[in-house]
Formats: sequence, C-alpha cells, structure tokens
Amino acid sequence: MGFMTLINIPCCFMLSKQVFAALADYEKQKKDGKDPHFMAKDIGLDTNLLSFWK
Repeated sequence: MGFMTLINIPCCFMLSKQVFAALADYEKQKKDGKDPHFMAKDIGLDTNLLSFWK
C-alpha cells in the first residue's frame, strides 16, 4: 500500500490545477444562482482529447 501511495501523491499534485479550476467554476455557478453543471471546456480542458466530460 505504501508503494501505491507513493505513486498516487505525484498524480494528485499533477491534477491539482484542474481540480482547483473545477472548484472555482462550481463556486462561480453557485454564486450566480445557477444549478452547477460541469463542462470540461469551461476549465480549459480540450474536449477533442477526451472521450468523456464533453
């Protein structure tokens, strides 16, 4: 389990930019009184490279 933890920690750091962007988008939508919906393009992800989150 320790080895898996060592692998996962750097991955969490590499994805933190997208996580914080998604959180900011969610909070902005809530502040605007909307029902939040996640759209990959709203946080800067290229939807042409994704098979999900379009």
